[in-house]
Amino acid sequence: MSTRSLIGLEEDGKVRYIYCHFDGYIQEGVGEELPKKFTTVEDIKELLSFGNRSSILDYETCDSQYGGEAESSEVCSSIEEYKKDGFDRDTEYAYLFKDGEWYYLETQSWHIDFSKEFKLVKEAL
Repeated sequence: MSTRSLIGLEEDGKVRYIYCHFDGYIQEGVGEELPKKFTTVEDIKELLSFGNRSSILDYETCDSQYGGEAESSEVCSSIEEYKKDGFDRDTEYAYLFKDGEWYYLETQSWHIDFSKEFKLVKEAL
């Protein structure tokens, strides 16, 4: 079973993001790996440049493009649109790098609530 997530970078009010199919949960998954391995805007831009991923847990050793083909990152015009994409794409989590910090939002389709706000990942670990 997969725990799907989006991984995004906020710049100038827009969010550029990719889809990650597996390991999207916070502890021992994407939420734990992002603050360890992707700490600068440059790191995150490099990750996003590879397109959608099956996983980021084996980022250094495995080319794990989701679906076997590189799909470029997508861009939302706002954080609110990014939230909506998280719900629309049936993901469990949306991660966002903003102002030097990683944030997360639970986006399970049975919890659709656009008033929810992103929370700091470090407070959930």
